[in-house]
Amino acid sequence: MKRYRTPLILLVALVLLAVTNPSFDLHKEKIAAQTREESGILSAAVGALRNELGYLRYRNYLVCSTTVTKVGHPHMVSIGALGMVMVVSAD
Repeated sequence: MKRYRTPLILLVALVLLAVTNPSFDLHKEKIAAQTREESGILSAAVGALRNELGYLRYRNYLVCSTTVTKVGHPHMVSIGALGMVMVVSAD
């Protein structure tokens, strides 16, 4: 039984990460909230409009997810795992 313990723990951890991977909508909500806090309501409205027009690209890696900008030089905007999203840059 000890022989199967480590692979079983790894499998359970991967399944947990996959099940709790945040959606694109959650990423957009967190980015919009962060933008509102930092820039005010007008900038937040412009940022929300850009998000809805396809300014962001959602990348799902099954155990985690990210959003990156599609305009100009791509850079990371948010990272998500375990049902949580952390905004790296609200540009």
